[in-house]
Amino acid sequence: MPEISVVLTSFNHEKYIAETIDSILAQSFRNFELIIWDDFSTDRSWDIIQSYHDPRIRAFRNEERRRGFYGINRAINEVAEGPYIAIHHSDDVWEPHKLERQYAFLQKHPEVGAVFTHARAIGEDSLPLDDAQHYYAQIFQQPNRSRQQWLNRFFYAGNALCHPSVLIRKSCYDDCGLYKPWLPQLGDLDMWMRLCLKYEIHVLQEPLVRFRVRDNEANASGNRPETRNRHGNESMNLLDNYRQLNDIEQLIRVFPNALQYRRGNNSEPMFALAMIALSEQNALWHKQFGLRLLYELVSDVAASSRLKQHYQFDYQTLIPLSGKFAVFGNTLPAISVPELKVTSPLQPWLESVRWSPTERRWAEETIAQWPPFSCEFVLVKRHESDYADLSIASLHHQWLATRWQVMTLGTSMVYGLNQVLSQGDSEWIAVIDAGDTLAADATFRLAQAVHTHPEWQIIYSDEDTISADGHHTPPHCKPDFNLDLLRSMPYIGNLILIRRSLFTELGGFDPLSIGAEEYDLLLRAWEHIGHAGIGHVPEVLYHRRQDSSGRIPVSMEQMLQSCEQSLARHLDRLHIRASVLRGPFPPAFRVRYERERTPQVSIIVPTRNQLPLLCRCLETIIEKTRYPAYEIIVVDNGSDDAQTCAYLDLLDKHPEASGQRIRVLRHPGEFNFSAMNNRAAEIAKGELLLLLNNDTGVLHEDWLDEMVGHSLRPEVGAVGAKLLFPDGKIQHAGVVLGMNGPADHLYIGHDADFPGHLGRTQLTQNYSAVTGACLLVRKSLYDQLGGLDESTFKVSYNDIDLCLKIRESGHLIVWTPWAILLHEGSASQKAAVKSPLDGEKLKRFQNEQQAFYQRWLPQLPFDPAYNRHLSLCNTDVQFEDQAPLTWDISWRPRHRILVHPSDREGCGEYRVIAPMRALRNAGMVQGWETMRLFQPSEIERFMPDSMVFQRPFDEEQLASLERQSKLIKIFRILELDDLITNLPIKSVHKSHIHKNIPKLMRKAVSLCDRFLVSTEPLAQAYQGLAGDIRVQPNYLDNAAWGSLKPQRRNNARPRIGWAGGIGHTGDLEMIVDVVRDLAHEVEWVFFGMCPEALMPYVSEIHQAVVLSEYPSKLASLDLDLAIAPLEDNPFNRAKSTLRLLEYGVLGFPVICSDIIPYQNDIPAWRVANRYRDWIKTIRELISDRDALAKAGDEIREYIRTHLMLEDHLEDWLNAWLP
Repeated sequence: MPEISVVLTSFNHEKYIAETIDSILAQSFRNFELIIWDDFSTDRSWDIIQSYHDPRIRAFRNEERRRGFYGINRAINEVAEGPYIAIHHSDDVWEPHKLERQYAFLQKHPEVGAVFTHARAIGEDSLPLDDAQHYYAQIFQQPNRSRQQWLNRFFYAGNALCHPSVLIRKSCYDDCGLYKPWLPQLGDLDMWMRLCLKYEIHVLQEPLVRFRVRDNEANASGNRPETRNRHGNESMNLLDNYRQLNDIEQLIRVFPNALQYRRGNNSEPMFALAMIALSEQNALWHKQFGLRLLYELVSDVAASSRLKQHYQFDYQTLIPLSGKFAVFGNTLPAISVPELKVTSPLQPWLESVRWSPTERRWAEETIAQWPPFSCEFVLVKRHESDYADLSIASLHHQWLATRWQVMTLGTSMVYGLNQVLSQGDSEWIAVIDAGDTLAADATFRLAQAVHTHPEWQIIYSDEDTISADGHHTPPHCKPDFNLDLLRSMPYIGNLILIRRSLFTELGGFDPLSIGAEEYDLLLRAWEHIGHAGIGHVPEVLYHRRQDSSGRIPVSMEQMLQSCEQSLARHLDRLHIRASVLRGPFPPAFRVRYERERTPQVSIIVPTRNQLPLLCRCLETIIEKTRYPAYEIIVVDNGSDDAQTCAYLDLLDKHPEASGQRIRVLRHPGEFNFSAMNNRAAEIAKGELLLLLNNDTGVLHEDWLDEMVGHSLRPEVGAVGAKLLFPDGKIQHAGVVLGMNGPADHLYIGHDADFPGHLGRTQLTQNYSAVTGACLLVRKSLYDQLGGLDESTFKVSYNDIDLCLKIRESGHLIVWTPWAILLHEGSASQKAAVKSPLDGEKLKRFQNEQQAFYQRWLPQLPFDPAYNRHLSLCNTDVQFEDQAPLTWDISWRPRHRILVHPSDREGCGEYRVIAPMRALRNAGMVQGWETMRLFQPSEIERFMPDSMVFQRPFDEEQLASLERQSKLIKIFRILELDDLITNLPIKSVHKSHIHKNIPKLMRKAVSLCDRFLVSTEPLAQAYQGLAGDIRVQPNYLDNAAWGSLKPQRRNNARPRIGWAGGIGHTGDLEMIVDVVRDLAHEVEWVFFGMCPEALMPYVSEIHQAVVLSEYPSKLASLDLDLAIAPLEDNPFNRAKSTLRLLEYGVLGFPVICSDIIPYQNDIPAWRVANRYRDWIKTIRELISDRDALAKAGDEIREYIRTHLMLEDHLEDWLNAWLP
């Protein structure tokens, strides 16, 4: 039996996995097993893993992507045989003695549960990081601490232990539990917390792990928008571990400052923990945790009494304390987006990040064509120290200048503000609180909205909060106007631009609504102008100062009362019978609509077999539904299970058994969910139809009362419910259009009480669609719209299609969290499509998806219930990090171009990235480059004029291209810079090229409108593939190359060099004899690669560097002469002059092969590929070093004059546009 079980997790690390495995197999400690768990890699990782045949290796692979700690948990729980577990990741490396030293330590120290090591940070190239200030350069160099000190460190500063460095006793996992898969980012920190609550740990003070730091923050914990969001969300969950410190002495050992809360036997450790969490210097998630503990304590009668007696603390103390900390900004909760303590955070919502470099210049061009923007801002302050200078500065720096005035509030605060706002001649007015600031483009974006939407009379924007140290917290990304969300929470926030005439007509702010002035005004405004009059600019235009108490200081309770009263008055004015209740968090509310009548509901339940599910569904409806007027129509799709058939026969023949509530409708034939519901609707007796899946179950008796209450509102067309999986996780909390395809559910798999962005999973609101698994609709409207589309959407997307038709008819879709049901999820569909029909099922699904796109694609990118700054790629609601997907589709000051490079080195940089960067910097395009393949709804978000695809020859790229070509009319360009169908025999790339590359290439070309290549020979080679094939030569980016100059240090022997990539073996082997015979006359310098045959004769060999360092590194070689040998073969004849450009711009004179790529006007020496020609010419050239230097100056001048990228941007733009 092995002593150590090494668990190695793998996902898409083909570049590193072999090095990782080799470092394990090379361990000096030999008695181990290696369990490799691959998370459904889509690159060559799995093939590489399977190529190992060491008997100690057992490899497993998920059948689908599982993410997180799924593989580690299964490996530990089901496979591992050793008493010790070592965790490893597929891009990190172990030193040879790691396991030996850790095992020896644990053998000597049985009191220690786990041993870690220091870790050395390395880069993509496996070399040590050269940035000593990098986060990972020092974080894993930790001293040893007691377990209590580690818990203190984890609480305040987070993780500092390197996961792939751990060796842990398996018994610790048995005792403390495995990793929590719902914490994919901080699951290891959670594990260390639970470990240190019971066991000591030790850190060997030696770097025995090489931890790889990926470029562009590609590590699982890298600094990206989604990881920062997830970090905050998970941090709040992690702090619950500290609840186990339920003894005051334990707590003091971890937090010595808890001593002040010790009261002998009357101590309350959770109160002490709460007060520690609420320390001023702590992060927002600490304060949220602390307040949550206090709310729990004061709501417990016994605990509240003890707090009052021993700490003089009760709910009245809590109220001002809860108002002290800006946990949720001002009055809006930002529950899922706490302030994140990250290094150099990317903040994609800020104007400096989200717009092109020349955006302001474009704006000024547009402003010059507009009539003046008639707007005035009123800056409100209460006293002189209100940070008004910050607000004034932001007004001064607006792209579009605007009028503003400062007002100091007196005793009659609302009256005075109304008087100022009602006077004047500006058409639009807005209020800013002192200390709050506007984004620089705020007035321009608002003016743009006014010009684009003349029907709008109120305009609001997104916003964030700025802490005292200037840090921007993640923003409130709001939906477009959402009536039911507004009735649930004052979500619209601070920046409200309103027509002065409307403000005056409404009588201004209501003096009765102190603390809720804007909320009350918005409710009254909607009553006058409706949905169409209220517009939303989905940009973060308003920055609220974190410690602001608002223009009129009130307590949280006063604010809640004002909001509650304003909402009640609003409902009264509309003659809506409803009660206003406090919501799950301040300042949320629940409006409970009262029924004036009790219409009958026909509950339609399609089914086939699956008796246990059907029984649970029907029985829970009958047993747990309080609403009295309903019938159930079970639609049987040809059940053939004997027990199910008997049960249905019993229901059919004995309706009295269900109190005459249940009828059975037989619907044999193919599974057509839409037709089954439609046939039932035809015989339904109810005024309302409830579409209900057979795999649901009722949990609460008032579920149907809640849904019917909404359905009777005349403006409501459909009502959806909150659905939970059997394990209590969220299955449905609303549908977002365009998410993960045509549409998807938000927050799938989160805890039932997970609040989500802005707390929306706990609030009644309007969505564009809800799931048909539980959907209530008026029968008259259902019939009017033709029900579910049973010909186009037999199984998939029928519910979303129906909801969109309901929305188009002018009705609202309401989702309520107050109707909660259980839902297994697609059980009927799954049962109907077992393996023999899987292929047919897939084809049907694809056809229905395509049909849905064709019908509704223009509606998918900008779901009004969502926000374009939120990603469509993840149901967790993450910030969009692809800037063009957040751009206003109506703001198109230049052509929009989206380019897809094949890589970020070499051809990707020269042919795609650099031209796009130069065009953007010159203000010639609204462009973007990305290696991510956008789904159709995302492309519609950006809606480019053209798209450029470089080498889109793998299956995923081709599938994306094909899908786009059928759905979206955009000009597509295929970019290629090499004759990849005819690589040289000695090229190392030959084995990596797909054997069917000619076929794949023909298909890609057929899906594009233009074929763009770098040389005429390439165009000639592929001329039969495309009708429009164009040549766009390579040029050099002046920003990268223009400032570099030759050093010319006049070394004793002339320095002759070559630079290039690993694909030039044949070219260099051609001159082996030349290099050998000149080795005593010159210094040979090779950069990037050097064939083994040349190494004995080369003075310097320089390893490849990252592309950003390549120009300066090449310049540093200080060459007297550069060589560019090329074999004469079809591949090389189609190459570009790029090597001559790189040498020449640095002032290196060049000798090159006299073949097609180099037969041009660039000043260089061209020689035949013969030994005598090369060696003769080189000797002649180095005999006169001054002449060589002069030749270097000539070629440099020629390149800089004729061949720099910035001088040919019009050519690139024309090549990329239709």
